[in-house]
Amino acid sequence: MTSKSPEQTREKLLDAALSLILERGMDFTLEAVSNAAGVSKGGLLHHFASKQKLILEVVLRQYGRFYLTLEGELAQEPPGQPGRWTRAYVRTSFLPNETDLRLSRVLSGRISDFPELSSLLEKDCRRLEACSLEDGLPPARATLIRLACDGLWGFEFSQLSNISLELREEMRLELLELTR
Repeated sequence: MTSKSPEQTREKLLDAALSLILERGMDFTLEAVSNAAGVSKGGLLHHFASKQKLILEVVLRQYGRFYLTLEGELAQEPPGQPGRWTRAYVRTSFLPNETDLRLSRVLSGRISDFPELSSLLEKDCRRLEACSLEDGLPPARATLIRLACDGLWGFEFSQLSNISLELREEMRLELLELTR
């Protein structure tokens, strides 16, 4: 019988928590997470001291996945080209990610419960702004493109209306064209 590494156990717990959050919203227990992951409650508490810490780590992992995708897209761009970061950001922003949208919807009304998350969001916005402004494009254009991507995400997050796939693709291509 092989034992799981602490990192494998941690990932199973995060997967289980994400699944429960998406299924039940914030109405889940640590016991439900430990049962779903096949880990004792003590094992869960060894990795995450509280439900709040577990939720925060779920969110941080999703952020990490976004940035890994962004880095992958950036690696496809030739170095030294103006607009390379912005093109990578556009491509990453237009990738469908229903998990992130659903997670954000669940957490949106509860953001005040997570002061660390508010701080993270603020730092992240400053980081994205700096990256876009340092990308070699005119600052107004770089900001416009980044905010268009962020606006699309906010629009999809709010579920106010559906943009057809065709229009979404046209928007992506227009934004990419603005980076050249």
